Amino acid sequence: MTDSLPPESLIPDTSPTEDIAAEAARMLREIGWEPSHLQQIRVYAGMKPARKIEIMLRFRNGQVQALRKRLQREHPEWTATELAFAMRRRLEMSKGR
Repeated sequence: MTDSLPPESLIPDTSPTEDIAAEAARMLREIGWEPSHLQQIRVYAGMKPARKIEIMLRFRNGQVQALRKRLQREHPEWTATELAFAMRRRLEMSKGR
């Protein structure tokens, strides 16, 4: 018995590499990745470490300020000490995420 090739209609018209690339693109879209993110990655990769730290600290400060305002709005009766304690507790809890 000789092995025969399947008819051409059964042979996929894409290579395995193209199939892998298409699947990778599908997975990236599924998690919300967009092609423009690649440019953002290039910009970030070219950024000096001090600039990255500055951005991170600014972002972190914004988060802390937003938390403070939210807690003050939710608990106007808290003293500054109670507010500081609650903030510290919430920030420590967020470290484990």
